[in-house]
Amino acid sequence: LKVAGDITDERRFGQWSNALPWFWRIGDINNSSAPRMQEFYRVSWLRAKARVSRWSEEFQLVGLEMEWTVKWFQWKEEEWRKRLGNVEDEERPPRVDCYCHKQMALWGSLAEQAETKLSSLLDRPLFS
Repeated sequence: LKVAGDITDERRFGQWSNALPWFWRIGDINNSSAPRMQEFYRVSWLRAKARVSRWSEEFQLVGLEMEWTVKWFQWKEEEWRKRLGNVEDEERPPRVDCYCHKQMALWGSLAEQAETKLSSLLDRPLFS
């Protein structure tokens, strides 16, 4: 798992630094109550608020994607269970049982591993 550059590097492309651009430095920049500086603070605050909003939405989506991944693994396991049950014993070739059980074990194992590891990343149970 890698930490996104947006968090670690404030000067990454698309991120704003705390240094004032040249056009904000025209005139008296020491007067923080000047309308020009008030506008600067308002714009900076709105950008920060938008960034926080995007990251909180991304965090929610990643949590949901983790749940969807585990549920998809569980669905695949159940599909193989249904396939095994749909074939009559007389019609079933001898190796089909073995293959279906192998697939059920594979998808079940993937679901368990994913749920364990993703829950530890979130520091909470994946399914609440």
